[in-house]
Amino acid sequence: MWSNFKTRVDTFLNKPGREWLFILTGILVVLIKRRRLVRIYRENGIWVHRYKDGVITDRKINYRATLDKYRLKTKDHWLFIYQPKPGDIIFDIGAGKGENTYYLSKMAGPGGKVFSIEAHPQTFLCLEKFCEYNKLTNVIPLNLAICDKESYVMINNPELDVSSTIVNTTNGIKVKSTSLDLLVKKYNLDYINYIKMNIEGAEILALRGMTDCIKITKYVCISGHDFIGGETGNNQMQTADAVIRFLQQNNFRITLRTSDSRPYIRDQINGTNMNLV
Repeated sequence: MWSNFKTRVDTFLNKPGREWLFILTGILVVLIKRRRLVRIYRENGIWVHRYKDGVITDRKINYRATLDKYRLKTKDHWLFIYQPKPGDIIFDIGAGKGENTYYLSKMAGPGGKVFSIEAHPQTFLCLEKFCEYNKLTNVIPLNLAICDKESYVMINNPELDVSSTIVNTTNGIKVKSTSLDLLVKKYNLDYINYIKMNIEGAEILALRGMTDCIKITKYVCISGHDFIGGETGNNQMQTADAVIRFLQQNNFRITLRTSDSRPYIRDQINGTNMNLV
């Protein structure tokens, strides 16, 4: 109930003409609850939240987000079977505003690389500036939709940026698409240590374009969205079985978190390439 109330308050305040009040609220909450100072300002169409130890970027004012929350959430959600190591090559596909990229970058270290890929242009701008402001120099941000070929697709533009999708989208924003196989060739990669994928139902399209690179990938965590398909009746969102079949055909051992109470975690498919590990 309390979280719903906070969401309603945020929605009410985060509107043109009221943003100054939201900024003031955010500064006071951070000061009182966390005993920290934050500077919140708008720059090039995105909101920047500048703390002493780092910067958060967002499409809206978001004073609740912190780099430490990003780190903890990344470990909890995405690193169930593999902890990235210095020197790793990592793909963060569906990177959003950089919530997972931050910790993956720190784990990979100066000798590693993180290909941080986000399709939605405004969300990508948040990601790009987030990497720049936090000096994530081992991250390569790419504004692309991952599909089965190089082309253009449409992505929708929902109020909640984490639900942006190219599935069944005919009206929206035109964005460039490519495949993982093409990206691996472009950057001349011999191996991939870890792929994290969260692309809101477009997993099957992505799999069609990674038949080669999957063979040089050690670990994957792919987010299925069957729970959304079950709620909405959209069968195209129910991709978990297809993902499992694809990985098993490439000799991956599958690890599921079926006992987790969170549906978006239960629908994740973790895979270990038994040919490489």
